Amino acid sequence: MLAMADKAHFRSKRKTVFQTVAAAIAGLPVLLFPATATPASGTIQFGGNITYSNSCSIVVGAPGTITPNADSTQLSSKNAGGQQGVADIYSIHRYDISVSSPDFFTNAPSGGNDNATFTTTFSGESLHRGRTFSERPGDSPVRLRNGYSITRVFVDLEADRTDSFPSGNYTAVAIVRCE
Repeated sequence: MLAMADKAHFRSKRKTVFQTVAAAIAGLPVLLFPATATPASGTIQFGGNITYSNSCSIVVGAPGTITPNADSTQLSSKNAGGQQGVADIYSIHRYDISVSSPDFFTNAPSGGNDNATFTTTFSGESLHRGRTFSERPGDSPVRLRNGYSITRVFVDLEADRTDSFPSGNYTAVAIVRCE
């Protein structure tokens, strides 16, 4: 009699397993063939601090402004009306800081990038145990002090060409590095 009860119990379990497998197979086409997706797009604005190994942070304080010289063969932050870019560097180790010159304008009127050459210079002021140094080429690094320090960096950008730059808006990116 016990054997009959075991068989009935086994049949009940087998029926439950088969029902579960059948339900899973029935749902498979939905998983394998989802509805077609509709393309979409969105805009995300980014901003923030650049951090290197959590021990050197660069916080951009003010963007720079480049203005033309009298014959428009130069756009520079050193020309009348121009403005240096400013960044504060917070460091807890001895790093080299430098400023990379752009290779091109990220925004320029047609022909604005033709034959343009770029140069960056920078200087620094100690805010807290940082480095104070006079103007130097962007690719000439300055070594920060070991230990916690804050150095304010002033960046100048200059773009030159032999003929006049076309009229329009210009944007370029100089990259401050802490390596």
